[in-house]
Amino acid sequence: RTGYQNRPKLFELAVRKRTPLAAEVVEIHQRITPEGEVLVAPQPEAIREQLAALRQAGVESLAVCLLNAYADPRHEELVGRIAAEVGFEEVSLSSRVAPLIKIVARGDTTVMDAYLNPVLRAYVRRLRASLAGKGDTPDPKPTAGRLQILTSAGGLVDADRFVGKDSILSGPAGGVVGFSHVARAAGFERAIGFDMGGTSTDVSRYDGRYELEYETEKAGVRVVAPMMAIETVAAGGGSVCRFDGVKLAVGPESAGAEPGPACYGRGGPLAVTDVNLYQGKILADRFPFPLDRAAVESRLTTLCEEIAAATGTRYSRHELADGLLRVANANMVKAIRSISVAKGYDPREYVLVAFGGAAGQHACAVARELGICQVLLHPDAGILSAYGIGRADVVRHGAAGVYRPYSEEAVAGLEETFGQLAQGPRREVLQEGVPPERIEVRRSLDLRYHALEAWLTIPQPQSGTYAGAYAAEHQRLYGYVQQGRALEIVAARVEVAGRWGEEFDRPEKVRPRRPGAEQIVTAWFGARAHDTGVFTRKMLRPGDRITGPAIVCEPASTTVIDPGWEGEVLARGEMLLTDGVVAGLPTEPLARPEVSWNIGDQRRGQETRAERASTRAER
Repeated sequence: RTGYQNRPKLFELAVRKRTPLAAEVVEIHQRITPEGEVLVAPQPEAIREQLAALRQAGVESLAVCLLNAYADPRHEELVGRIAAEVGFEEVSLSSRVAPLIKIVARGDTTVMDAYLNPVLRAYVRRLRASLAGKGDTPDPKPTAGRLQILTSAGGLVDADRFVGKDSILSGPAGGVVGFSHVARAAGFERAIGFDMGGTSTDVSRYDGRYELEYETEKAGVRVVAPMMAIETVAAGGGSVCRFDGVKLAVGPESAGAEPGPACYGRGGPLAVTDVNLYQGKILADRFPFPLDRAAVESRLTTLCEEIAAATGTRYSRHELADGLLRVANANMVKAIRSISVAKGYDPREYVLVAFGGAAGQHACAVARELGICQVLLHPDAGILSAYGIGRADVVRHGAAGVYRPYSEEAVAGLEETFGQLAQGPRREVLQEGVPPERIEVRRSLDLRYHALEAWLTIPQPQSGTYAGAYAAEHQRLYGYVQQGRALEIVAARVEVAGRWGEEFDRPEKVRPRRPGAEQIVTAWFGARAHDTGVFTRKMLRPGDRITGPAIVCEPASTTVIDPGWEGEVLARGEMLLTDGVVAGLPTEPLARPEVSWNIGDQRRGQETRAERASTRAER
């Protein structure tokens, strides 16, 4: 539980440690050196007694993590064999799950894998039973077809090979595959994914290849496994809106599906969906079930009264609703900056691909805050994660520790290591039915400056050396390089991908047209009312242009085109929104009310407005 002795909340007086995933911890008498030399050999009979006692106590899944097992896995393999003999059905060995240095992260990953595997195995059995039409039959297996599941790294794997360590970001990874495919189909090679659902928002970046992380921390658990670089923030349609006594706050609490937002009529709290409904950005008559607008008005009124009592400042319900949306948008903007600006990438050079049930309602505002002038929305934006799973390739990964000084001779000497690493993954990809000519192997090295702990994963450069590519990446991330400092090779990695071939939807002929709105409603933007046209997505055709403000209704989502934006339906049915303000196109200027949502700064905000008024008077 000590881990690396990190203290993320340094000034918290009552430190709350997370509950360990492991129910029991047992030590065995053995030791291997970092060089793989056996110092103390294990005693099989003693190990058998210890494991039998665990099994009799009701322990069903076992994680085995021994010191320096990455250098020699023989002792772990011995424990694994004995565990199977005494009745353990699920055994995770760290030398297979994460065969790299760092026992803390390796141990965390192995424990998580053992913790999740029984749940995943049961799920796969039920899924196979359902697909075979046999209800809850214990272990049915369809005679035709193949069941594959997406991993956190964005690759498909046979369901029987799907394990806990690869499941953490399985769903969001489908969204990354989906939005990158949609962006390429529309002609964009650089895209930022903006996936806003009911409880959270996932954001990620695509630059012609997926950005992967090989060691990260999720929910306090260190994970050593390849996974998509996805940043998650607690801002979704169900995120609770409140006043904390000083400022407005949105999330991290969520209304969930039950009771849901207040407008669901089940007594739920005020949530982002409620605010969008009150601002006219969600149309009640287009929702699949009746919405309770009165409940939303009641909660907004109560919140206005709460703020007035605490600060002496009274806002209208529409001003408050606008402030809440701005807070929610700021949370999502911060997340996008963390995967772009914080890593040396300018978001203005990307298209924002919005998907998920709620993203279309916030995409224009979020993009404008980031300086992004184009937003892309696929016709299936509400279910794009599922769409992405259907477009994913079959992918396997392999890694091995190297831990030696860098030189070009040392890199050349890794040819055999790379070849051995690719053998197993390649065999598994072939077993998935991928033709040999469609298999692609990518290599990379983990490099770091000598005597540092942190490393950078450097893909094999098309030209030049790994050292040159490392220097360029270090310069981009940190703004400097250390000329003349020696490098160290930490690990060698391979990614073996079976490409099914990229197929885009067939384009239709584009015929320019400006369709008329089906109806005109009142929607509020920046706490101002606007006449807003309403359109149905399935009635639009390629070439149609819509000037904001407008609302486009779809079966699985709602798209809001803000004032100053224009939407165009592309040849494959995608909708491309362009910001006239950021792009410099002629448009009506937008007024923004001067409302400070950090209530503690109200006096300063009032003084600022008074100073501006005084300045205008002097002029």
